[in-house]
Amino acid sequence: MKRGQARAPSDWKATYAAIQKMRAGVQAPVDTMGCSTFEDQQLPANVSRLHTLVSLMLSSQTRDEQTGAAMMKLKAHGLTVGNILATSDETLSGLIRNVSFYKRKTEFIKRTARILRDSYEDDIPDTLKGLLSLPGVGPKMAYLCLQHAWNKNEGIGVDVHVHRISNRLHWVHTKTPEQTRQALEDWLPKEYWQVVNTMLVGFGQTICKPVGPKCTTCLLSKTCPTGIELLSPDAQDKKKNARSPSKKNNVEKKAAKVKSEPRSAGGKRRRVTIKYEEDESSEESDDDDDDDYETRPSRMRSVKREQLVSPRKRAAPAASKTTARSPTKRIKTEPTEKAAEEVEEQPRRVSISSRRLSGSPSSISNGTTSTASVVLSKTAANAPASTDAADTEVITTHSQQPTISSFFEKQSD
Repeated sequence: MKRGQARAPSDWKATYAAIQKMRAGVQAPVDTMGCSTFEDQQLPANVSRLHTLVSLMLSSQTRDEQTGAAMMKLKAHGLTVGNILATSDETLSGLIRNVSFYKRKTEFIKRTARILRDSYEDDIPDTLKGLLSLPGVGPKMAYLCLQHAWNKNEGIGVDVHVHRISNRLHWVHTKTPEQTRQALEDWLPKEYWQVVNTMLVGFGQTICKPVGPKCTTCLLSKTCPTGIELLSPDAQDKKKNARSPSKKNNVEKKAAKVKSEPRSAGGKRRRVTIKYEEDESSEESDDDDDDDYETRPSRMRSVKREQLVSPRKRAAPAASKTTARSPTKRIKTEPTEKAAEEVEEQPRRVSISSRRLSGSPSSISNGTTSTASVVLSKTAANAPASTDAADTEVITTHSQQPTISSFFEKQSD
């Protein structure tokens, strides 16, 4: 089928008029940062055309806001063929760093500048073939560049917005932007080719968005096939059912999934199963010796509480708290009657700590033994004259570092 002989949609003019009406009240990013906005009549014609070409090269897979910011930096730096060639790759990359694939685009711009200098006298090509020969320039960029830089209307510039909206309106049934361009050119009058891109791109940026289109406020909600389908009762019910269920249902599904998983090498499961099966299994008998963690949440809870304690604290010796204070300092700094009473009570306190140490000589530090020896010697000095032979033996053999527990065993005898 030849171009212009395809059958146009019956209501496309009414649809286009409705889009024009919606676009008139809302300003889109393409209206202020599109390629047509970078034309500067005060600059030389070839420099102004270069700005249009570079803005199109930067716009590939990039939002208009980022493209506009990068163009402002380039224009402030000096966007001419000679200045681009004199600028290092690192500096040029830093100026366009906010656009996507900025390193690749830096290479394309540098190579394009060399071609323009060598083959086009610092100007850009005025033919479709010449523009497509430049690195990084595709059909969409070439057609738009011809329209805005050279005022030549040779084709439709189709990007993702034009491709998406044309298929939503059932103007075309295509899978790629290039197929959409060819299908539109088959029936759309040529006087619309130069304006349809800006019209549909702005409509796609503000209302007919790729995700979450505003069909309820769109004037085409009753005629657009996609809008009718999205606003149908069945679609609304499906949307409600597709929402995430309650937290409880999510937990139950997650727990069931964990329950079906095999045990790991360590024999542990994830905690979520234990946490939400607590009510079902907490009534089981304590005499049950089953080691399944799912059926014994009380046992796991105790393990979790122990895990909350720092391993360093669990490994610390029990005598560290009792030996932190030295009773010898109290005797030296407070030589009063109160100090003598404290000294008499010290053996009892030491005996308690000896039980905690379980009579292990290796668990008693040198500081603990020397402190106990001072207490024993002070107690023996205040004791009556009838001291047992066992007391004398322990005190005189202090250099052999006897254990505290052995002393009190002899006291009990």
